[in-house]
Amino acid sequence: MMSRVMRAPLARAARWSSTEVRRDLFGYEQSSEVGPWNDKISKVSHWNEAGELLVEMNRANCPPDLTSFKAVLATILRCPSKYEGGVTDGESKFCAMMDALEEMQHRND
Repeated sequence: MMSRVMRAPLARAARWSSTEVRRDLFGYEQSSEVGPWNDKISKVSHWNEAGELLVEMNRANCPPDLTSFKAVLATILRCPSKYEGGVTDGESKFCAMMDALEEMQHRND
């Protein structure tokens, strides 16, 4: 009984080790190469583009991690507006940041 209890944390740790290939819920291989994506996110001029890059990351089977969401939040703070045309009515950096945080929370639940 005790040995089974002791093995559970070790199995969990081995499951998330960096030497293994990351797999999603259905067993498909996932990429953990978020560095190039984070660089792209940091270079956009409007925060809507940062959100589009998160979507592209998901399509490329490279789920965003904490550093990706931090890059999105920094981009929202840095950029003057959501779109190229300037600030529009109802545009809010606070709401955009809350949307990013909500997405991050859903990924961790």
